[in-house]
Amino acid sequence: MARTTRCPSCGATATTAAVQTGACSYCASALVLPPAGGAPAPPGSARVSGGSRPLAFILALLVLGGAGSALILAAGRGGADAGVPASAPPPVTKTAVAEPPAPEEPAAAPEPAPSSLPEPETAPIVPEVPAPPPPKPSKGERLAALPAGDWRKLNGCLCRVNLDGKPGAETVQLALHHLGSNTSITAGGTRHEHLLGFAVFAGGAPVVLATTLDTAPPASLIGGRMGVGVACSAGKLVVASQGAVTAWSLTDWTALWSTPLDGTFPRGQAEEGGLSLNCATIHEKRGVLVIEREGDRPLRVQVSDGSVAQ
Repeated sequence: MARTTRCPSCGATATTAAVQTGACSYCASALVLPPAGGAPAPPGSARVSGGSRPLAFILALLVLGGAGSALILAAGRGGADAGVPASAPPPVTKTAVAEPPAPEEPAAAPEPAPSSLPEPETAPIVPEVPAPPPPKPSKGERLAALPAGDWRKLNGCLCRVNLDGKPGAETVQLALHHLGSNTSITAGGTRHEHLLGFAVFAGGAPVVLATTLDTAPPASLIGGRMGVGVACSAGKLVVASQGAVTAWSLTDWTALWSTPLDGTFPRGQAEEGGLSLNCATIHEKRGVLVIEREGDRPLRVQVSDGSVAQ
């Protein structure tokens, strides 16, 4: 009598002859059959009827295919794992990095050596300056003698006065020294300037007066003619010319005071030649000097201090 059992490998229900052991007709695995005599089948066994054989066959094929795929995948993974060794982590290489050196301070630039070539010399520009007139003494300078031909006494430019307290009067007279002249061209025409020096003869050695542009007589004259007025009073020599009147001391011949005329002392007639001086006498009344002016009333000046009298 045939017996049935379930294959432990593929799970199919198989029948075999009444032998103690057998093999599965599907997967050829060994089977253990129950003993004869209707002993119960092991747990999990099932009887396979004729109608259920195709279904069991299909299930066996599916089981075999899954098992084969699992074996192939396991074999492939094993071979891959065996052929390719596990990658070790890359070695870590330590590199020592030296600290950058501290920046060096720049060396000071050497001073340029002085050039051995001499620098070209340039001549200084000196402006042309006209020669100044001879220096004037601060006070009257008494001379032992005047150079002959350089000084010329002015006729009419004189007065008489007692200088030493003795009886009789000495004559005080002006003398002129023409020092030179300058000529320039201006918008108004040609300009002539005469440089003048004046001295006094007064009974002894002549004395040079320290004249300026603002005194009378002046140190220079613009033009060719000039009037000069002279008076002696109260120990003073009073001279009027151009635009001023000045009192000179009869003792040391210094200028005591000088007053502007606010006009011009009469110049008189011009003479032939480059320079013409016309002398006149200044009148005094009760300590007041009467100074004539061109085209204007006379100016009244106190002989004591040069103030203008009313």
